[in-house]
Amino acid sequence: MQKISGSRIVTFDLLRGYFILIIIIDHLQRWPGIFDWFTGQGRLWVSAAQGFIIISGVMIGLIRAYKDKSLPLKIVTRKLWKRAFILYLWSIATSMIALVLVSYWQTTFSPYPPGTDSINNPDNILGAVLQFANLSAVFGWTNFLGLYAVFLFFSPLAIWLLRTGKWWLLLIISLSIWGVGIGRDNMFMTWQILFFSGSIFGYYYNLLQPKFEAYKYKNIINNTIVSITIIMLAISTLIIFGWPFVKSSFSPISLDQFINFRTVIDPYFNRADLPLTMFAVSMIVFLGIFIIFNKFQHQIYNKLGWLLLPFGRHSLFVYILQGIIVVIVAGLIPKQSNIIINALITILTILVIWALTTKPAFKFLHKIIPS
Repeated sequence: MQKISGSRIVTFDLLRGYFILIIIIDHLQRWPGIFDWFTGQGRLWVSAAQGFIIISGVMIGLIRAYKDKSLPLKIVTRKLWKRAFILYLWSIATSMIALVLVSYWQTTFSPYPPGTDSINNPDNILGAVLQFANLSAVFGWTNFLGLYAVFLFFSPLAIWLLRTGKWWLLLIISLSIWGVGIGRDNMFMTWQILFFSGSIFGYYYNLLQPKFEAYKYKNIINNTIVSITIIMLAISTLIIFGWPFVKSSFSPISLDQFINFRTVIDPYFNRADLPLTMFAVSMIVFLGIFIIFNKFQHQIYNKLGWLLLPFGRHSLFVYILQGIIVVIVAGLIPKQSNIIINALITILTILVIWALTTKPAFKFLHKIIPS
């Protein structure tokens, strides 16, 4: 497996870049398009959102907990809290930018930035700022900044537990918070299990990976996980996008039966609550995609490394940038029904973000926006 400086592993950077790419496409919402079935429009049981949070935790475990274990915890804590505070400020800033654009830009936004329902009074800018500051509201397409900031704030405790071999206690604490959070519509409590599970995986990755490579049943385990991943994604796709088929004369079930089925199964995949079914599927699918990226790392690197590596290595920079650019695109370019036009809008937006991320002329942006 190829590594880069600082013990970062190329597979993780490619994978994080892939998740960010999918997030951009889903946020643009240029449907119908050629990417609908590729990304699932962010509506599948598992989306790039969960993957992004998991791999962010992986990098904390791999870099801050494992690689930096020779550093005093005080120094690591200072780094993490500084980064958490910066992301917290950017969470407020991006929400404010989106709200100001929507409030004062006399145009119709399509898609309309999400999060209006979390603001008590969108016309009260000061009240909205206070809500953004206490993280009770978020507006726009950067809602994970607040989550990530909070997770980073508590990461020193996780790192201390990992360093002292108490990964099991970290898992128990995380599972307990997750269990209490289910049904409370509180992603801070539920989604932290994705982040800190990832941090455990990241911390022990370099220790366990060589042993797993030598394990005689490695291929069977990998193939099983990948097969389950493909099956889960296929079933999820058919269920989420099954409405046109159910309404057709070829459907073996009626529309009412399908609605009843969705009524029963959908709560098991509630995104905010992250129930056990969704958590389990999220972890399995993440592992499945990771195995695929690990196996075909060189092919992916050769074909898409120019795009995925910059997105992966500067994932927070790209995430913040897309949150602003997507709002602008939604305001400037009305939604289209033409697949080709939608594809061009999506591709051009991605290329603009790529240029702003990689080209020397825009290097100054990296001094403003964290990577």
